[in-house]
Amino acid sequence: RATVPEFDAALLDECEAVLDRLLEQPGDPAETFEAYERRVLRVVHEIARRKLEKKLQAVADRFAPRLAIDHNTDWHGRREDTADTYRRHCPGMVTYHSLVGPLRVRRYTYRACSSLATLVPLDLAAGLMERMTPGLARCVAIGYAHMPLRTCEELMRAGSLCPPSRSTLDRTARDIGAYAVASNAEIEPHLRANEVLPVGTTLVAIGLD
Repeated sequence: RATVPEFDAALLDECEAVLDRLLEQPGDPAETFEAYERRVLRVVHEIARRKLEKKLQAVADRFAPRLAIDHNTDWHGRREDTADTYRRHCPGMVTYHSLVGPLRVRRYTYRACSSLATLVPLDLAAGLMERMTPGLARCVAIGYAHMPLRTCEELMRAGSLCPPSRSTLDRTARDIGAYAVASNAEIEPHLRANEVLPVGTTLVAIGLD
């Protein structure tokens, strides 16, 4: 039987046994494989959603009342003298979006001691973008680059994922795209440095549309 090499096989067997108990359902002997697949994914995704929510809450609970944060809020890369001291400001219960559903987290905003600038340390520490987890943000960014957001949403839902509403996807995709365009001077050199021409290339044609 094929196993995932980076995980302990015995622990996977224990998890599978627990999953079997969660999937126990009396009756319906004629359940199709398609329906069973949907049911398995729904249970697994709910477990993943709960774990992500607990992890974000654990990260949010670790922050001290005062923090030294080095962060630049504009779109032109990190500059010198961007560090400042921030103090705990306002608590709030916030919904973050993930591939497996909404994550409700209680976290604080922090306000700079020398100005009115406000940051959310949880977002910075966990790499959250536009209240999306990194995995969802990556899907949205790639989808926005290659297809209409409606199609991107349909593909995610067809794969039994639980993205936020289409209006949220559209708004966040535009914000991520605007940030990428504004940060082009910092991003493009890294992308170009990793581009490799195929062996035997003798000509490169560049056009503008």
